[in-house]
Amino acid sequence: AKHGEFMNQTAVLLDYMSVLLEAGSPLLSTVNTMEHIQKDGRWKKFVRLIGGQLVEGNPFSVAVEKADPTLPRRYGMQLRIAESTGHLSEACRRIARQHAVSEARKAEWQKILAYPMFVLFAGLGCAWILGQMVLPSFRELYVGMNVPLPRWVNSLEVALRFGPPGV
Repeated sequence: AKHGEFMNQTAVLLDYMSVLLEAGSPLLSTVNTMEHIQKDGRWKKFVRLIGGQLVEGNPFSVAVEKADPTLPRRYGMQLRIAESTGHLSEACRRIARQHAVSEARKAEWQKILAYPMFVLFAGLGCAWILGQMVLPSFRELYVGMNVPLPRWVNSLEVALRFGPPGV
């Protein structure tokens, strides 16, 4: 979750940068501005690392990749292409938008899968209870009446046994 939050902040950084770059702000000034508007220490460090890489003469794409090696490679590639074509502000905006869409899809899938996962785990829990509590009492009942256990009960016991054999 921490990386996801950080990635969200990176997308916000790129979105803000696109606005400043479009307004004509130089890249290093834009990065310095980004450092001053954020309060989170990890994010400030990230932006400071980017600024340091820029001062050393690295392109923005390399600076971002070095500052956050977990950043998706496609973002670095988009930034490299944008640098070579002179459309860095547009690339920053697109990456921020792509990330927002990706996060929205992820949240949508989590919502879609929440109920089926609940049903699945509830079913597994019921099966476990059946295998651990109900079927053994069936066995005792049938043995106590000196009646052979039905095949389906034996089959269910075998199918629902989660421990090692003989347990």
